[in-house]
Amino acid sequence: MPLRNRNRNTIPNFRKVGGSGFTGLLDEYGGAAAAYSVRRLSSTYSGSLIEVRRSSDNTTQDIGYDDNGDLDTASLLSFVGVGDGFVRTWYDQSGNANDVQQTTTSNQPQIVSSGSLITKNSLSAIDFGTTSESLSFEITTDDFASSRPELYTVISIDNHDVSGTVYFGTTTNGLFWQQGPTINHFTQGGSIFQTEVVNDGLLRLYVEYPDATTKRVDINTNTYTSTSGTTLTASGSDTFVLGKWEGGTNWDLDGTIQEFIIYTTSQNRLGIKSNINSYFSIY
Repeated sequence: MPLRNRNRNTIPNFRKVGGSGFTGLLDEYGGAAAAYSVRRLSSTYSGSLIEVRRSSDNTTQDIGYDDNGDLDTASLLSFVGVGDGFVRTWYDQSGNANDVQQTTTSNQPQIVSSGSLITKNSLSAIDFGTTSESLSFEITTDDFASSRPELYTVISIDNHDVSGTVYFGTTTNGLFWQQGPTINHFTQGGSIFQTEVVNDGLLRLYVEYPDATTKRVDINTNTYTSTSGTTLTASGSDTFVLGKWEGGTNWDLDGTIQEFIIYTTSQNRLGIKSNINSYFSIY
């Protein structure tokens, strides 16, 4: 499936400086604890974006970005061929080496189906399916044990099961999920509920951020105010998970994620939202 043509001069993801430089979202809004995307996010990041396994022989290969800073879909499709491609590793571009990974092949989210890219709004998307697809890593520091992190997620929800659909969580604490038309933020002190239909397959920018003693949730351009609470408090080692809650059953994301960025300090939320929306054309 071809990607749409877009004017790079209007997209904050890619900017020439002095005729040859690159400026990404993390150059303008630094300090992320973890950052995963289908685009390059930082001029200091020169690694691959994802590691992909192809279904034909289970061989894996790292896939980087092209001259525009987009996922190198030409290399991706050439490697996968006419079969399916699955994400084994989503590399952290923050510089903190918090890569998320899935070594169990049956639980790896998908990015190529029968030789064609999986996309949302004509951009590559990682599909977490309906049954246990997830990416995770072991938390060994306090990076994600911050009491009030800011989360920026480019996500679509196709459906939900009887228990819930998890965007992000840990083994024991800190879940962000939806059940039916309701957004739920589960904290150690209880849950908050925001009414917003999100199981329609449309792309959304989901932002969770602190506001004094209150947690707030943005969905696209709408703002929902939640009750106060402490989130993502982990004691010792824990497991950070995208697409599933490992502490329960039937808590699986049925949808796609294209970008997920975590900050542990307060940020220029409107600037980050504008950058993300300009690239992904969400609202």
